[in-house]
Amino acid sequence: MNTALSMMRLETERLIIRPYIESDLMESFKLMQDPELFTYLHFGVMTLEDYQKLFKWLIDSYQTPFDQAFKYSFAIHSKATVRSRRT
Repeated sequence: MNTALSMMRLETERLIIRPYIESDLMESFKLMQDPELFTYLHFGVMTLEDYQKLFKWLIDSYQTPFDQAFKYSFAIHSKATVRSRRT
């Protein structure tokens, strides 16, 4: 992973924004099963196998240098949700 991206972690009062990691796969997949999300996207609900390929591509994209035109994707977590998982 790009060193700058691997260290990136933005926090607001309520959110944590960071690069995706492998352990985000299933939670992200579950969210992507909601057809309503695709109202504004150019694709639809995927099988787990197809989503695993997309997710691997998202993580691999962090190797793209900053000087290349590219849009990165990041995980966004509620701090309240993260705290509740720890207990």
